[in-house]
Amino acid sequence: MAGITTLGIGSSGVLSSDLLDKLKQADTDAQIKPIERNQEEVKLKQEGLKSIKNLLNGLYDLSTKLADQSHYDATTTTLEGDSVSAKVADTVKEQDLKIQVLKLATNSIKQSAKYEDKDTAIGAGTMHISINDNTYDIDISDTDTLETISKRIEKETDGKVSGKVLDVGGDKPFRLVLKAKDTGVENTIHTSGKIRFYNAQTPTDAKFKVDNVTITQASNHIENIVDGVDITLNQKGVTTLHIEKDTQKITDEVKSFVDKYNESVKLISDLTSYNADKKVGAVFQGSSEIRDIKNRLRDVLDTTFSANGKMANDFGLDIDKKGTLSFNEDKFKDSLKNDPEDFKSFFVGTADNKGLFRKFDTTLFELTTKSSGPLKSLQSNLDDRSKSLADLLEKSKKSLETRFEILHKKFASFDQVIGTLKSSSDMLTSMIEAQYAKR
Repeated sequence: MAGITTLGIGSSGVLSSDLLDKLKQADTDAQIKPIERNQEEVKLKQEGLKSIKNLLNGLYDLSTKLADQSHYDATTTTLEGDSVSAKVADTVKEQDLKIQVLKLATNSIKQSAKYEDKDTAIGAGTMHISINDNTYDIDISDTDTLETISKRIEKETDGKVSGKVLDVGGDKPFRLVLKAKDTGVENTIHTSGKIRFYNAQTPTDAKFKVDNVTITQASNHIENIVDGVDITLNQKGVTTLHIEKDTQKITDEVKSFVDKYNESVKLISDLTSYNADKKVGAVFQGSSEIRDIKNRLRDVLDTTFSANGKMANDFGLDIDKKGTLSFNEDKFKDSLKNDPEDFKSFFVGTADNKGLFRKFDTTLFELTTKSSGPLKSLQSNLDDRSKSLADLLEKSKKSLETRFEILHKKFASFDQVIGTLKSSSDMLTSMIEAQYAKR
């Protein structure tokens, strides 16, 4: 503090800038530090709450997925052979299908007589194209060429026939080629009129066997050959289609849920713990709102039963005294394979009797998302507390600065007065000493 050197009687230095600094530090320790400590505590709670929310949100996402009954109907498909490809719905029961492709379906293809030039007008007339009980009349003007006609065919046949010009070589290299969009005998192209066509490919129907039963279809793509099974014929040959329940997918997802559950419970335990040796409590030690989260999650496991009265441990889920959940994969898969309906009744349930993951879904929604839930309420309280402390800190600092600015001015004034008095005292002392010296 400029202007203040030594204040007090004589040169004892009782009042000084160092004294002001000590007074200010004492007031800072008494008024500012407690607020800053409270701010740090609130910040730690906010960070801890954020970590809890992140884990519980992940757990909520998994429970929502696992609460969907269709999730337990997933199938896995294996093909032995490459004569067909397949798409199988999750509702299809476990089975094997032997598919033997005898003949593929083909398109009807027609080619015109040869022309010297694709861009020379061929003369006016009408071309008639018939396919699948529909006849299309295509008018040809005296300026139309093979090229212009080919570009009109698909549109004028409602997409049933495409046209293109091919260069096949020779003196008259150009031909107009017509091709049916769909395969099969029923889509045979018939032509008449201005342009003469020849047969380039006779259409055929697909012929194949499913479990030794012969089937004929116009297309190589067959939907619902067995309810929920679509196949595409690729080439001649034999392929066996194996359809099985995909137990590994649901197993991996439940395992992920167990891992996330344990991670959440451990974090809550850590944040509400008390270290007896150090006599220090964690940031949420004593918080009933946070501690109750673990209890509510545990209650879901303890109060869920299958249609046959089975509990979590019957399906490979077991919880110890500390609240840690363990997962027996073999037991889980066996229960799914041996009694899938009772399995689904435990994990999914019905609208009237919710299963495990539907209960978790509801509970975690109430904890993490519901506006009146404990986490939302605690977050709101911490945010309000943080703002209140920030306002209080700002006011306290301003008040402290104002007080010591005033005190600084007073001390500076005292310093000046004392300096003047000391100067007068020194002068008087000199005068007295001078008088005594004359005697």
